[in-house]
Amino acid sequence: MANQQLRKETNCLNCGHEVAERFCSHCGQENIEARESFWQLLVHFFNDFTHFDGKFFSTIRVLLLKPGKLTREYISGKRASYLHPIRMYLFISFAFFILQYLIPSPTDNEQPNDGYVATRDSVVRLLDKKINDLDKKISDSSSEIRKLLTQEKLIRMKKNRWLLQNDSSKKQLIYFNLNDTSTNAEVSIGTTKIAYTRDDTILSASLYELSQQKLPPEKRDEKLMNFINKKIASIREKYSGEEGKLLLDWESRFSLYLPKMLFVSLPITAWILLLVYVRRKKWWYTEHAILTIHLYCGIFLLLTLQLFTSAILQSLQLPTIKDWVETALYFGILVYLFFTLYRFYQQSIGKTFLKMVLFLMLQGISFSILFSIFLLLSFLTI
Repeated sequence: MANQQLRKETNCLNCGHEVAERFCSHCGQENIEARESFWQLLVHFFNDFTHFDGKFFSTIRVLLLKPGKLTREYISGKRASYLHPIRMYLFISFAFFILQYLIPSPTDNEQPNDGYVATRDSVVRLLDKKINDLDKKISDSSSEIRKLLTQEKLIRMKKNRWLLQNDSSKKQLIYFNLNDTSTNAEVSIGTTKIAYTRDDTILSASLYELSQQKLPPEKRDEKLMNFINKKIASIREKYSGEEGKLLLDWESRFSLYLPKMLFVSLPITAWILLLVYVRRKKWWYTEHAILTIHLYCGIFLLLTLQLFTSAILQSLQLPTIKDWVETALYFGILVYLFFTLYRFYQQSIGKTFLKMVLFLMLQGISFSILFSIFLLLSFLTI
């Protein structure tokens, strides 16, 4: 930082060697006063993190305007002029996910509905009908387990009725959950299978644990299945009648796992590129990995542009233009991928297109597997 005052002493504070001019010839540290102002500390951090001395913007310019060239420049040894790939990925991905969190989505705070706007009185009447039906079910049930499950449902309905009488802001969500009756399914309690609709019964974790304890040890669920069943049961119990809230919490938890999922996908994507271009012997796995990092950085930047444009057009109440712009930007990502592969691997347009299609197919499979794994992890950590 050239604007900081030089020390009068000529001994290096880092290694102790003699400093002839501004920088130590042994370790390279600048011989400036150790005490920094808060502003100098911030500037120093920004310079170190992004190499703001022109390197950051020159790297981004080549990355976006000449996809594939940055990787070729880097692996050919021209590295002093550009950011290190890992440092650039960490900075851009961090900025993207922070902006994604800060910029509100147009679907935020929307209540699920089926097109019908429920009134408070109509939801109360529907709740009263459900409560009366459940009272009748309890008296007609011959199974003790069925009675317990119906009682849980009844308690939930009465709780929703009380909440609705004191706060009508959730009427649409309660109405949605009351009318969310999907196809029949089965739940196993030990060796007993009970048919139910999603709106008909809720299995509690305590009831499942009780049923397991009554079974002989050899007939109980294995440890893994026991854990999964208890987790599912506890989530059903926690979100009984609030499936909308469950989906929102699940989505929120998954969004926390998304950066980890993308980071895990980096080496997998590099392997896919190695497989697709296996006949290009001159490139080793490392070169494919560097290209993958640069590709991800470019896509993050395009998605960041999409976040800003969508937020602006949404605020201007231009939904049609917003949809067209989003479609164009998503198509632009495909164009960006094509030119990245075309410029880096330097094959014909036809070969590049076919290999891009193959790459997208294999990438789709790998992302589906990763998505399922992290979706399950986010569900189990709710």
